[in-house]
Amino acid sequence: MPRSATTLRSRSASLHDAVVSQVRCFIHCGHKPELQCLPAQKNLWLTRRMVDSRIAAGRGGIIMKDHTRRAVAYIAGRLVCGTGSSSVYDYDSSKRFDFSGQISPTDVSVYDYEQRCYISGSGSSGSYSLFHRGNGKHITLNIEGGQFNGYDHDTRKQFTGRVSGNSVSIYDYEHSKYFNYSI
Repeated sequence: MPRSATTLRSRSASLHDAVVSQVRCFIHCGHKPELQCLPAQKNLWLTRRMVDSRIAAGRGGIIMKDHTRRAVAYIAGRLVCGTGSSSVYDYDSSKRFDFSGQISPTDVSVYDYEQRCYISGSGSSGSYSLFHRGNGKHITLNIEGGQFNGYDHDTRKQFTGRVSGNSVSIYDYEHSKYFNYSI
């Protein structure tokens, strides 16, 4: 094996060992790694999101995916407000995400341009059964006034939220915090 490949493999193993050590520390001690990005050689890097997902997997849980939360915020916001918005602004990532499609009190069919997939379904009296084609799983959404709740079958996580004007907040029990959006 060429020397450069051996060096790269050993650096990759060292990075892996460092991450595993920090994840184990979090699982056992509760200290969350303070990693924003660990640079390594030749495009090997680890983002905080990857660390968080490994930590959650180590605790036996799966965190509700950001794109699923955004889609729920977009759909709930449009159902409550009745607006024809074509995007949702995610304050956590400081970025706008485009959607298109039709939303009515009985039918939902939207396209998520970032994920390149449809989220569609039907409902009545504020209860909706949606299918996220990108995740390949159902999402249950219940809306009453400006409040909503539901269940993400992909990650087996419940969520709650509220809509006020064009602002949408979703409470994530895993993170114990609100994620805020604007439609």
